[in-house]
Amino acid sequence: MASNNHQIQELKKAKSALEKDASKKEQQLSEKTKMLQDLQNERILKEKDLANEKCKTTELQEIRNRLEKESAMLNEMLRICKQESEKEVANLKDAKQLLLIQQKLELQGKMDNMNSTLEQENKTQQAVKDQLKKREEELKKECAEIEAKLHSEVKEK
Repeated sequence: MASNNHQIQELKKAKSALEKDASKKEQQLSEKTKMLQDLQNERILKEKDLANEKCKTTELQEIRNRLEKESAMLNEMLRICKQESEKEVANLKDAKQLLLIQQKLELQGKMDNMNSTLEQENKTQQAVKDQLKKREEELKKECAEIEAKLHSEVKEK
């Protein structure tokens, strides 16, 4: 019986050790289960974050594409406006040049008219001078003839 008691004691010790071991293993299993649950929750959160980031990336890519299209359109509009402005500036320069030429020709015409008028006036004045000189000579000649006649009449008397 002592042997049986001893065996019972040993079995009780073994049972107690097994129960402790089982309890310890249960606690470890519980901790590992909790850790696994935490990791799964963390993984789920990271997957959600990743999905959100993918959405943001897609959204940003769409915005980038739209902005690139708008930029290209604005660059094309700018290029067209620049060409039109350069063409308009060239046309204005041509118009200015033509206007200057026209003004120069008008001024030249006025100067030619004034020179022609002045020349005509000089000719007229010269003709008047010539007529006056001729008339003066005629009058001198007439005067000389009258004097001579008078002189001869005075001599005759």
